[in-house]
Amino acid sequence: MDTLTAPRPVVTALLAPAVAAPPREMGRRLAVSHRAGRRDRRVLRWWADPPVGAPRWDALVTALSGSGPRSGVELAVALARQRDELVALDDLVEPARSMQSCPHPVDPGHDLAAVLHDALALDPSRSRQLVAAYRAAGGPGTVDRPGSFSLAIVRHGRALEAAVEGWLRAGTTTERARRARVVEGLLQSRPTRPGIDRVLAALAG
Repeated sequence: MDTLTAPRPVVTALLAPAVAAPPREMGRRLAVSHRAGRRDRRVLRWWADPPVGAPRWDALVTALSGSGPRSGVELAVALARQRDELVALDDLVEPARSMQSCPHPVDPGHDLAAVLHDALALDPSRSRQLVAAYRAAGGPGTVDRPGSFSLAIVRHGRALEAAVEGWLRAGTTTERARRARVVEGLLQSRPTRPGIDRVLAALAG
């Protein structure tokens, strides 16, 4: 992945020092950051890399299957099992509706939804607390549809793609084992459509 085309989201710098902060405090901090940014209502097609897409997921499964080591075949099976869901998630991705510099270009709603995935693992109750605090503090972003999770989906998909590529490039058994753990962790922590739906229902309730 070309890191120059994938700006790190605001939440990374905002919450990293206190990732265990209560949801309400995270929501308040994110609102303050978003309010401090400069809004640009020109809709840009992509704020980062586009989603990975079906052809690329299929190519990665094929590459792992033909890699030789048994661990590659096992990773290929694990990735293939989630291939359809990964493609379905990619299909949810939408362009940014507006961009805000705070300090990186980002859609505030997409950034807010990324926090719900990255920091709260799509927990409905805690997500509702965070968003309520965010709104109370004047945050401009909204999470009201599956496409709101575009940033989380693309960033996670590209991280998984990079992890698989890293395994394919690994030159030793030890390195492959380390990178395999990264791939497996990303497969387990990816966004899910049911998880997104549960959060949206909680926010709408």
